[in-house]
Amino acid sequence: MKFLGAEPIDPTTSQRLVAQAAESLGRSDWHGAVTYLESAAIVAAASTLPSILDTLASLYVTRNQHDKLARLVVDADDLTPQLAIGALLLERNWLLGIGDTNAPRLPLDQVLSRLREHIGAGQYLAEELVTICSLLVVTGTVEMALQLLQALLEMRVQVDEELASRVLALALDRNRKAEARIIIDLLAAAGDAWRVRSRRYRLLLGDPAAEPIVAGQDKVIDFMASNGHRFRSTGRSRGR
Repeated sequence: MKFLGAEPIDPTTSQRLVAQAAESLGRSDWHGAVTYLESAAIVAAASTLPSILDTLASLYVTRNQHDKLARLVVDADDLTPQLAIGALLLERNWLLGIGDTNAPRLPLDQVLSRLREHIGAGQYLAEELVTICSLLVVTGTVEMALQLLQALLEMRVQVDEELASRVLALALDRNRKAEARIIIDLLAAAGDAWRVRSRRYRLLLGDPAAEPIVAGQDKVIDFMASNGHRFRSTGRSRGR
């Protein structure tokens, strides 16, 4: 679906359709809202088109309409904040073999560049940043994932253990131990629930300053030790 130039520009009609889309959203009529916005985009002026496409992208993502999202990402003249998230989601889908793997995609570097700009301009809510960080891990974008996770922790945004673990696992795989230690320090300061976990991560890093964990204190460490993992910080292995 090409937008600019597809039909004669009609700002009045476009504004009316956007208003109808807003009413549909108020009634949780997602299909109606998408239909109105798609029609509005075709006749929108260049000044209002980005905001329409941004809302469309958000709706396509939340409604799992990834085929439409893929066409929108490729056809749009620029990646708005929500289009950039959508493009990153499509990259994840391609890597995981989800949906149409032959659908056209934008170069990942182009997507990441626009994401960095939007993040720097404060265009995203905290929960959107968490989503972006999770997608970055899947695409293997270690530096940006580490930077974003660090920013989230510094802002005291709630981050679940799975995401933190995945970012740290990627950092260790890419030998980014210095950045991983910064994340671990931030996790250790996030509250009692994270303190044992942060010690676990220090042991996995082989940090000589890591406080040894007593057997039975951490089930994950006990399981890994029982399977032969060696913790260099203690100079010995535990378990079998």
